[in-house]
Amino acid sequence: MFNKISVKTLAGLFVVLLLIVAYLLFFKSGEERSFRKDLVNIDTAKVNEIYIYPKNKKEEIYLKKDASGWKVKIAGDKYVPAQKNKVVNMLNDLMKVKPAGLAARDNSKWHEFQVDSSGTRIKVMENGEPSLDIVIGRFAFQQPNSVST
Repeated sequence: MFNKISVKTLAGLFVVLLLIVAYLLFFKSGEERSFRKDLVNIDTAKVNEIYIYPKNKKEEIYLKKDASGWKVKIAGDKYVPAQKNKVVNMLNDLMKVKPAGLAARDNSKWHEFQVDSSGTRIKVMENGEPSLDIVIGRFAFQQPNSVST
């Protein structure tokens, strides 16, 4: 059957198939995501409360913003001023979190990546409404200057 097809026809068919594969690999590859491209989308100017639930401590760390600036809650109902630049840097670092890939779909593997109760949970509130609820799990270092979580 293929004896009747000329070499020019086969070469043309090969080029067409090669172009289709190249198009699918280079132009369509970014569209096939099963998760959001931007994981954190918060308005740092509207943030007025931050809850941090560390993995090693039972008590939450609570930060609130009032007219005088950021305050951190200590024992009981006492609040002390927090360093503004530390809170701003933390919010900026949260904004930089970008997903690199999907580690596990099944929640039975969450413990392996420490994104269950063994992770650090961060809740950010904008004007009393939750805008971010994220669990930071195990860190893995890749290549000399990159960190992923």
